[in-house]
Amino acid sequence: MPDDRLSVENALIINFSKKSPLCIDPQNQANIFIKKMGVELKKDMFKVIKPTDQKILNELELSIKLGKWVLVEKMGETLHPDLEPIINPLWKIKGKCKMIKIGDKEVEFNEDFKIFLTTTLPNPVYAPEILVKVTLINFEITHNGLIDQMLSLVVLIEKFEIESERNQLIETNNTNTKRLIVTEDEILEELENSDPDKILDDDELINKLSTTKEDSKRIKSDQAAARERGIEIKLERDK
Repeated sequence: MPDDRLSVENALIINFSKKSPLCIDPQNQANIFIKKMGVELKKDMFKVIKPTDQKILNELELSIKLGKWVLVEKMGETLHPDLEPIINPLWKIKGKCKMIKIGDKEVEFNEDFKIFLTTTLPNPVYAPEILVKVTLINFEITHNGLIDQMLSLVVLIEKFEIESERNQLIETNNTNTKRLIVTEDEILEELENSDPDKILDDDELINKLSTTKEDSKRIKSDQAAARERGIEIKLERDK
């Protein structure tokens, strides 16, 4: 997606919203983004369906049991009846299991399950009873987003190596950010699980913390270098 503010905010809402996201997506940006994210994070546990699919109920049941991610694309202005209990679930607890009713069946709910909804309609009108059940996100591309996409196409033709390096920097920076979070979590976990009265005498813990600290320094150094190079690439692209 473009890296304008609205697109970034939309991506965050898709990932962290408690309600199922329903994306107004006339240019298919959300669709492509969700599919790429699903393939990368869930691999064979990602399913794409349409409201018109004949076996939609069976697909939903299986996905809920296994904890798959489901993208329902090409939504209209109404909600498919089989989606209703999934978008607005009424839970039942049986033993240690969370159950949800789909059609005539009760299905065990896997907490890894997620559902995303997209529509290519440019200006859909949804009834209030639908809007209260979903998080509505407008993915229609902005003026700044169009500029960014056009710039990327031009640079890709005129200076292919610059655009390739920029894309690689973005991926590397994302990877390093995730590594830094994992590293910091490991430090906290080691400290939390150690005996506070014996920390200074625990050579293994001290060595682990020292190694983790060095890893963290290297990651931050790589990020700083990437930021500097990113500024240089931006100047080249602006030219």
